[in-house]
Amino acid sequence: MLKMLAILVWGMLGNPSILFANSVLEDDYLYAPQVAPSLVFNIKSQVEVTSSDLILSDIVECRGSRRVCGEIVAVLLMPAPAPGKKLTVTQSQIAEVIRSEWPDVEFQISGAKAVRVERIGRQPEINDIKLALSNAIKGAIPEDLALRIDVDRLSVPAMARHAIAEGHYEFPLLRDALEFDYAFIMQNLTGNKSLQVQFVVDAAKGIVDTFNIQASLAMSRLYLVAASAMQAGHVIEAGDLERLYLVTNNSTNQFIDDEDDLLGKVVKHPIKRGQGITLTQVSSPLLVKRGQLIALTSTRDGVSVQSKGKAMSDGTLGQFIEVRQQGSKRNLRVKVTGEQAGAVSF
Repeated sequence: MLKMLAILVWGMLGNPSILFANSVLEDDYLYAPQVAPSLVFNIKSQVEVTSSDLILSDIVECRGSRRVCGEIVAVLLMPAPAPGKKLTVTQSQIAEVIRSEWPDVEFQISGAKAVRVERIGRQPEINDIKLALSNAIKGAIPEDLALRIDVDRLSVPAMARHAIAEGHYEFPLLRDALEFDYAFIMQNLTGNKSLQVQFVVDAAKGIVDTFNIQASLAMSRLYLVAASAMQAGHVIEAGDLERLYLVTNNSTNQFIDDEDDLLGKVVKHPIKRGQGITLTQVSSPLLVKRGQLIALTSTRDGVSVQSKGKAMSDGTLGQFIEVRQQGSKRNLRVKVTGEQAGAVSF
């Protein structure tokens, strides 16, 4: 017993620097005095990670202290590279983090002089992105624009990667747009476009992976079309028309979009079901035919006089034609106002 007490006093007074390497190691060696074993961090030469953060335990192996070696799993070293990318971490960078985390620990570093870190990523799923983009556009377009954007084709660069984790796709162009109007759509969402995509794992923590895609986008608008096939000579009624989305181009820009401009019009050429209608395909009905005797109304100074005359040509509503007044060889300029009726123009 006296011998053990003497050894203890000698260790405390004669060589205090090796009683404990530091307080962290006390739990490992409860029966001091003794020389604390060296704490060793062995650096791996190459590692693969999936997380957005690089943890000390990812790149080193630890021995010499149960406490310290247990704590390295919670020590953030630095952000991991982007998915599919690599970075190199040097021995000096690792040592700096260790000193900062355990300032009183005596340690050694062994193994590689630097470690090559690669973050494993997942190739984005084209169908998932296409569905997310379609839904995002649909949700962003105001209903009053009566527009639709279809994602015809979509491609993702071969090197694009994002985290192997649960997340969702967002599109900053759509999310951050200040004004989503027709001009914005024409400029940014029509034709072949390069769009930035974000795969969001945790927005609050900033765990977001970004890459670009190429998308072919087609804009459609609601147009009046034939609800059923119409033959030449058919007079258009309300039941003959319906609205469908048609891809906008030089042809659709000529389609009639106001029902009032079509009702009562006569089909000049056959129109297929679902086809848009242009002004060249219809005409106003003939209210006056050449050779017909029509009623004429002449109004001057508030006084109206009724007479008759022979139409010298066909006429539609609002059209001016020549009419020979009955009992005279004089031709009058007449505006067609109804069926077999016109108003004399002075």
